[in-house]
Amino acid sequence: AVGVLAAVCPASSVRSLALRACDRYARSTGNNEDPTSRKSSAATIRAITLRASQHFSGGKRGDIFGTRILPVAYIGRKDADKKIASIWEEVWEEGKGSAIDVGEGENFGSRLEEMILPYLVTECIGALRDVSWARRVSGANALQDLSDLNVLAPIPRSTAMSQISTLEKKRAQSRAKASSSALYQCLEVLTKPRIWTGKADVMEAAT
Repeated sequence: AVGVLAAVCPASSVRSLALRACDRYARSTGNNEDPTSRKSSAATIRAITLRASQHFSGGKRGDIFGTRILPVAYIGRKDADKKIASIWEEVWEEGKGSAIDVGEGENFGSRLEEMILPYLVTECIGALRDVSWARRVSGANALQDLSDLNVLAPIPRSTAMSQISTLEKKRAQSRAKASSSALYQCLEVLTKPRIWTGKADVMEAAT
């Protein structure tokens, strides 16, 4: 029902609803643990994605599908509740077949993860900074996935630096900035003396 209504509602209202759902999902962990709220938030995003994804673009914030919805979905795939995780997985898979425009004018690589890498890392860092241990673990696991995909690693270089195209240089800079930010946040979490369930996941992501 949400998806059907979203298809005929003003785009600005749909974008606002989607962003609120993302925020509500993030807040429904830790001391505010609420699986029902997390599930309804994820289901709302899935409904809009399947029925009215055209409304995600436009407005002052540009295409929120690539800059906000998909980054949240990427971490949501790591939700401890498998049913909720599967909903976010559907949203992420929809993103793979969509035209993503994050408003930067350039997309690097062919993988969705690299196309929206700065936004994925920003979302992961936000999760690592959360007071919720569950959110921290999800963020660390998401970073581990990015590391395993090598999108945080330097790009392969088979030619002299002077022969690398401007686009490839920007791509390398994008990866370097993302990996540096992610590593810094992991180390900041690890250096805190407090022990909490899932801290080992952060350590694995950092290494």
